Amino acid sequence: HREQALATKRRSLSTAIAFTLAFGMAGSALAQQAAPAGNADPAAADPQAKKAQELDTITVTANKREENIREVAVAITKISDQQLENINATQMTDYANYVPGLAIQSNGTPGQTQVSMRGIAAMSPGSTIGTYVDETPVGSNSLYQQATLFALDLLPYDIDSIEVLRGPQGTLYGAGAMGGLIKYTMKKPDPTTTEYRIGGGVSSTDSANGWGNTYRVGVNIPLKQDRLALRASYAGNNIAGYVDNLFDGREDINNGDQTSARVALLWQGDSVDVNFTAMQQDIDSDNNATIALEPGSHARIDGLSNYVAVDEKFEKNLKNYALTVNWDAGFADFVSATSYTDTHTLTRSDLTFSYGEFPELVGLGAGKAWLDYTLDLT
Repeated sequence: HREQALATKRRSLSTAIAFTLAFGMAGSALAQQAAPAGNADPAAADPQAKKAQELDTITVTANKREENIREVAVAITKISDQQLENINATQMTDYANYVPGLAIQSNGTPGQTQVSMRGIAAMSPGSTIGTYVDETPVGSNSLYQQATLFALDLLPYDIDSIEVLRGPQGTLYGAGAMGGLIKYTMKKPDPTTTEYRIGGGVSSTDSANGWGNTYRVGVNIPLKQDRLALRASYAGNNIAGYVDNLFDGREDINNGDQTSARVALLWQGDSVDVNFTAMQQDIDSDNNATIALEPGSHARIDGLSNYVAVDEKFEKNLKNYALTVNWDAGFADFVSATSYTDTHTLTRSDLTFSYGEFPELVGLGAGKAWLDYTLDLT
């Protein structure tokens, strides 16, 4: 009986193996019959077959040379010019939410901006976030220039991309980049293409009686084919006010204007490229966007409004000139970057409700008090 049982098991196993081989051969035959003649690509015969897609390469300059973002050992986010245009960005607060770890505090006007990354607050004596335009630093990291309060906030037109590097960048970008770096990469002149650009837009804001608007023009002209080119642009941003003054009844007291002009000249040689740029940006705001709140509940006293006896003006004028020389020596690339910056900043604080009552004590009636801070840097 035992021998018969073993023989039965062997026959059952042999039968299972035979069926498996038969189905495998049948499957191969069916696959061969389904395949087109001439050893054609099966994916071409089946329109439903998935095809591999190659992702776009994102190039960054975090290490001061062009690299694939996947090969850079730095936490970095790149915002392209197309993304800036799609979200209609006019200041840093417009695109900050698209960058992980980047936090912005603003008084409602471009330029009155405090920047922090990864929780490193802007409370140190010097700047913790560095700012570069192309290959040169712009601005100060000094306590005496209030570098933590007035970060560079360019009107993002004629900008090729904005790179935000998170974490310490002191090795390549100096002591002012302990918390990270914001790098503006500007569009370069193109000696092969003539280009004209023009654009504009309007915007509305809650509680504002008027409309805001933006306008921009740009041109790229080859002066000598494949060798010399000129690029020029001008852009403006008229900011509609929306804060009302409870002190004297005025409405929309925080109107502002922002303009940006830039000229770039590029000469391309066989082994040497020379790029010269001149840029100016002006910001002029009538008031900040501070809102009066109840002391206890912190609720708004009367919507978007404040008590302002003296307009708290803010002005920032920036002039930047840069010369960059790139030399391909064959065995290595050499870059020389030189820049000159002239910055003027004026901010006014209304101190009337702190000191304005003292003239009344001596019978001079109600008074007003304010304090102007003027910062100049070259």
